[in-house]
Amino acid sequence: MTKCIGQGYEKAASILSLVNETAGEIKRSYKFVGYFHCVSHATNLSCSKIVAVPILQNAQDVVQETISHFSSSAKQTRLLKKHLMSDNCRAETQIGPCTIRFVQRHEAISLFWDSLSSVVSTLDDIEG
Repeated sequence: MTKCIGQGYEKAASILSLVNETAGEIKRSYKFVGYFHCVSHATNLSCSKIVAVPILQNAQDVVQETISHFSSSAKQTRLLKKHLMSDNCRAETQIGPCTIRFVQRHEAISLFWDSLSSVVSTLDDIEG
């Protein structure tokens, strides 16, 4: 502890009292040790707030609805996989945006963007 310069916790509701108790005890025992909210959690919270921007929320909703559309039918899922494979996409199928972790949500949007032409050609096949 003599080399400790900081402490950080996510402050999850389920362990909040333990975190406060532990952080307080460390602070009382080692005055030089600062307390910091978990950086990765704080970054995730900040990034997650960006979806409050209407155009970004709409885009995310379109992605989610498109993925749900394909997920609701095994036949359409197989057709989408066929198009993804023929277009050499890095995704074998679409994954839904994660509602908790921004980085995982970003990955889902990135996969969707990379496979957009396959999605459109699959929808054309379904319609046609």
